Amino acid sequence: MIEVTLKDPNHIELTATGRIEGPQMETALDKLIALCEPLDHATYLAVMTDINMPAGAAITAEIARLPKLMGLLRKIDKAAIITNQNWLRTAAEIEGKLIPNLEIRCFDDLTAARAWVTT
Repeated sequence: MIEVTLKDPNHIELTATGRIEGPQMETALDKLIALCEPLDHATYLAVMTDINMPAGAAITAEIARLPKLMGLLRKIDKAAIITNQNWLRTAAEIEGKLIPNLEIRCFDDLTAARAWVTT
């Protein structure tokens, strides 16, 4: 399951759990791209728990949208990640070091993550 919502005028939240299939990924990424395109200095909160390896079609959907997704990174200033999986936490921390002008932090607590990312 994966859902993307615009919570505030400049704040997007993504919730994902379990195995992500191709059609789910396509829908979520298309919505994420559409929501982010008009934004500037946005914030992003991702809650990703118990994620299984995505289906091959889900990975293909992400690769096909990679140019647009990379362009969105300029629109987001802060990203908070909540996950119960070390591999996702490590990936987020590496991305935070590699992507200029994007501050990424990992949290265990939703309230703390939301407070940090929206201030």
